[in-house]
Amino acid sequence: MAWYLEPIRDYVRSDDKVKYKTDSRRLKYCEECKMVWEFVHHTATCHRYQNFPSYKLVRKSCHYCNKES
Repeated sequence: MAWYLEPIRDYVRSDDKVKYKTDSRRLKYCEECKMVWEFVHHTATCHRYQNFPSYKLVRKSCHYCNKES
């Protein structure tokens, strides 16, 4: 269960300092389909998660809902 409690961090380098990008910065909540989603840049895919906590996540339409509109 430790994998769920500890956030996965990606390294972001700027000005010789290492900053961490936590999961909450990558994840967004779509109000149209009521799912949490993230866009993975290196594979150019959109992952959606059903029944995922959405507290304090940015509210933004996912790529699937933008295509339908």
